[in-house]
Amino acid sequence: MTVDHRDHAAIEREAQKSVKLDRGPFRKLSCRMHRRMYRLTGGRVGGKLDSASGVRPILLLDTTGRKTGRRRSTPLVYLRDGESWVVAGSNAGRDTDPAWVWNLRADPRATITVGREVVDVEATELDQAEAEAMWPALNAMNAQYEEYQKLTERTVPVIRLHRRPT
Repeated sequence: MTVDHRDHAAIEREAQKSVKLDRGPFRKLSCRMHRRMYRLTGGRVGGKLDSASGVRPILLLDTTGRKTGRRRSTPLVYLRDGESWVVAGSNAGRDTDPAWVWNLRADPRATITVGREVVDVEATELDQAEAEAMWPALNAMNAQYEEYQKLTERTVPVIRLHRRPT
């Protein structure tokens, strides 16, 4: 049996609409298991995302919740750019920025885990020109970003994570 992956994003959107597995208890459980397996195995499990559009690396971003002050951990696809890591706040094309973006806007200090390495970082939201310059590389790494951008009126924020000096 062959599967046509050309319209993978449309299939994914329909699945999300009909099943709603991207919300609620299933999503929370899935993310919790992903984070635990990533940390336990140093990224050997959960450190890469295999999909129809290719294999993409994953990091864990730990932010401070802007409302609760509690530590929040989010697995994200990333692009390495020199000495920094670049992530996009696509939120799967929803009309609001993801909570981790709001958390970084409130407090740009964060920690990332890449494999077994834990790095203290400072986040910088790229301005429009910088984000547009980075967009082709992000989209080449994850073609779904372009689809997500088409689903929403908002501009997908692009965040650069720089290593903080010790």
